[in-house]
Formats: sequence, structure tokens, C-alpha cells
Amino acid sequence: MAAAALGLAVPGTAGAAHQSAEAARFTSGCPTGEVVAVATVYVRTQPKTTAPVLEKVAAHDWRYCYFDSVELGDRYDACGHRNANGWIHIATKVDNRWGWSAMTCWNDV
Repeated sequence: MAAAALGLAVPGTAGAAHQSAEAARFTSGCPTGEVVAVATVYVRTQPKTTAPVLEKVAAHDWRYCYFDSVELGDRYDACGHRNANGWIHIATKVDNRWGWSAMTCWNDV
């Protein structure tokens, strides 16, 4: 919030503050039970960047997610966010398995 306020106070940075606010949108942890991918993203067996991939999900694809399922795991840079570590529990279309995916790459439905 302070960065956005600073961006508005300095001439020529209002656009940067707006882009920052746009990039900040992502699920708060699956409060609706459904999410849509904002970019191509992986669903992994654990909330780790090195965990095996269960499914590669294309941008704009919809999935079920486990309500309020945020877990802290490995840090990652994804979908316009740097050094994030929040992961959500996602149902895959591969054998109906549940896995973990970077929460910054999903929006609530």
C-alpha cells in the first residue's frame, strides 16, 4: 500500500503504481472453492518448486481448489510476483489427484 501511495505522489510513476496494483490480484486462498489460471502454471505433488508435476494448466483454465488451503512452501517468482511462497491445493484433471500450485497464478471464480 505504501508503494502505491508513493507511486501516486511522484510525477510520472502513476502508471507503474497502477501496473503494480494489477499484478497484485490473485486468490486469497480459494475462498470460493474455484479458481481460474491467470497464466500457464504447474500443479505439483508438494508446495515445492522441485516437486514432481501432476498437471500443466493452461491460462484461463478453471479448477476446483480446497477452501482456505494456503500453505507456505518454496519461494518462487511467478505471474508478476517475486519471492512469493503461498501455495494452494488444486484438484487436477489427471486421475482426480490433488496437488499444490503457486497461488499468485490463480484468481477466484
